[in-house]
Amino acid sequence: MIKYACILLLIINAANFSQNDSYNRYLLAQGYEQSGELAKARSIYEELYNNEPHNIQFFESLNDLYLKQKDFSASALLLTERIQRYPGDINLHGLLGSTIYQSGDEEKAFEVWESALENFSPNNMNYRIIANYAIERRAFDKAIEFLIKGKSASSDYKIFSYDLANLYQLTMRYDKAANEFCEVLSKEQNQFQLIEARILTYINKPDALDQSIRVFEDWDSGRNIYFDILLARLYSEKKDFEKAFSLYKKIDDETNSNGNELYRFGIFVFKEKEFNIASKIFEELLTLYPSSPQIPSIKIAYAKSLEELNTQKQAIERKKWKPFSFPGLVDSKETGKIVSIYNEVREKYRHTEFSNEASIRIARLKLLDNKQDEAIELFNEIINEAPGSLFFPDALEEMGKLFLQRGELEKSEHFYQKILASSIIPKERKNIAKYNLARLLFFKGEFENSKSLLSEVMNNLGDNAANDAIELSLLLNTTVNDSSNLAKFALAEFYALQTRFEEAAEIYREIYSNPQVFLLQSISKLREAEMRLALNNIDESIKLFQTIAGEDKNNIYADKALYLLGKISDYELKSSVKAIEFYEQLLARFPQSLYTDEARQEIIRLRNKLS
Repeated sequence: MIKYACILLLIINAANFSQNDSYNRYLLAQGYEQSGELAKARSIYEELYNNEPHNIQFFESLNDLYLKQKDFSASALLLTERIQRYPGDINLHGLLGSTIYQSGDEEKAFEVWESALENFSPNNMNYRIIANYAIERRAFDKAIEFLIKGKSASSDYKIFSYDLANLYQLTMRYDKAANEFCEVLSKEQNQFQLIEARILTYINKPDALDQSIRVFEDWDSGRNIYFDILLARLYSEKKDFEKAFSLYKKIDDETNSNGNELYRFGIFVFKEKEFNIASKIFEELLTLYPSSPQIPSIKIAYAKSLEELNTQKQAIERKKWKPFSFPGLVDSKETGKIVSIYNEVREKYRHTEFSNEASIRIARLKLLDNKQDEAIELFNEIINEAPGSLFFPDALEEMGKLFLQRGELEKSEHFYQKILASSIIPKERKNIAKYNLARLLFFKGEFENSKSLLSEVMNNLGDNAANDAIELSLLLNTTVNDSSNLAKFALAEFYALQTRFEEAAEIYREIYSNPQVFLLQSISKLREAEMRLALNNIDESIKLFQTIAGEDKNNIYADKALYLLGKISDYELKSSVKAIEFYEQLLARFPQSLYTDEARQEIIRLRNKLS
């Protein structure tokens, strides 16, 4: 008995030794392959495979090496022998076709794949396996042919339609991809979200949107509302909001959504800054659904759309392209309707966020109409009566800004401090308040206190106020030894904020005219040019900007000067040609400038205008 046990133990140990030896040899072959010694690796792989032909790992490694060496004959022979050993494995036929394809004999490769599909049972998996081998070799048309055959032979058309759609969009046949999606959607409405998501992954590629729209427009959808929803989305992607609007009205009516679909579309259009069509949508909603529970939201959205339209008009009239400009007063007649809508919401929905938002927006319009006392009353109403409102920080910020512009610095500081003291205001809003406080202290000449606050803001580099804080901090730190001129510069900046442009310009000129001043020279010269531009002294501003642009590397604002010369040429001198020249100079001389992207856009716009 002991004798037999010892013999069995020896056999087991021998088998384990053999396995360990094979594994170690396999690792050695991999090492040779990775170091580029392919002949040595091949010899070991062949030895291992011949010893253990059933080991799939050895087979795959050997075949991969043959392909790496471009020894397609050896690979084909290996695969043919293995097919004889395992005739039921369709993947081997796929690999054989792939090897032959790589050898350059496409027709024979296709024959191998087609033969496999003829000899194996016509199930979904087999068609997709062979199609994938064709896809790997980028034989897309052949893969499409296999998938179409599979779709015809299968009861599960859907899986093939999705595969075909993927291949069609990959080969830029977007109309055919859309046809596949339409077929699925016409039979299974529950596939809508998946189809929409897939279409949106490629819709921004050239011509994809137009081709897809044509297919959905032409498809006989019957009463399938999901076709309208998808087509409306495609129109929206194309920015054809009028057509989308028409469809959403139909969708809203047929789905009995009581305006919800149309309202969501209106909000989407508003976010796209298409305020004209947005105002039409919200006006339509007010007409169609006067009893909707969303009426306050709709009214607010309608008034905001009208307000944005008016703002766009004002921006053109007030020349908002200028770095500094006088605040344009609104026409009370034009804003009267807007204020009236906000007032309706404010009065009817007292002590709600609808009312608070309406109050904030009325107050801002009052400021534009130079009715500061009325605006202050509305801001104070929110501050005193709604300290938990989402619009509480807005009211405090507006009061701080208003009193700063009026030169009432103590009052301004009071409101910014209230923001910092609040426990409900988000950190980001507090950082904006800190930056504004730092700027206020800068105007007062309290430079060290200003720097201290700025350092707190800069601790949050992802914050919106951080970049402004860095700019002001850099100015303070580099001019710390020239406090008298820094104080003058701070006063000029304060005057510029208050639109006292003539007084500011004189101080800026005094600073950069002093030969003892070095660090503030460049920015003071730029600021005077900007003040002259704000005062509409076009010739004088052009001379100053040209001087700055000519200083090149000696003035870090030379690129901005060229950019503004382009703007002046376009909007004031009405010379598109001259504007293009300045923008091209900017691109040539300052390729890393912050203004390069906008300069390129302006060149394209102006050239289109000239053509």
